[in-house]
Amino acid sequence: MSGVRWDFLCSKQGLEEMEKLFSAETALVPSSSSSFHEFQEFFERYCKHRQREVQQEKEKRIRDPPQPFPCKSAQVKNNLLSFLDQLPSSYDQRYRINFSVVVQHRSRTGLTDEEVKEMKRGLIMFEDFRQRKTLNKIKKMKEGQRDLPIYAFKDQIVSAVKNNQ
Repeated sequence: MSGVRWDFLCSKQGLEEMEKLFSAETALVPSSSSSFHEFQEFFERYCKHRQREVQQEKEKRIRDPPQPFPCKSAQVKNNLLSFLDQLPSSYDQRYRINFSVVVQHRSRTGLTDEEVKEMKRGLIMFEDFRQRKTLNKIKKMKEGQRDLPIYAFKDQIVSAVKNNQ
């Protein structure tokens, strides 16, 4: 992952490339939307965090290289290694959210595959962040409703409305 130009990704030009890449009309966060500024700030923090994380992973691989595991059958070992290569090395928060980001016009950008992956990951993380923020607002509103004096009579009011319609 050393091929990622983190400073470029966070720049205005990098964000423009991202918008081209993920289709300006159908983007999760179009530049004309009110949440674009929030996304810019989020993505800048995300890039700094990922840069540190990638550096730490690199240092860990140097410090603690992966150890081969004992296996008597070469066929079983090869199949297992092939399967393990396809799995992510660790759990990633992006697996919690169920949607995909479609890349369009890949050939029109000067981005590497790793940079495109990081941009997709950043978009997914931002959408997860927005959903959690919205959920927290809803929870707070529900708690506020429970604190109202009339909340104790909620069931009676709802049943009275249903019965008298």
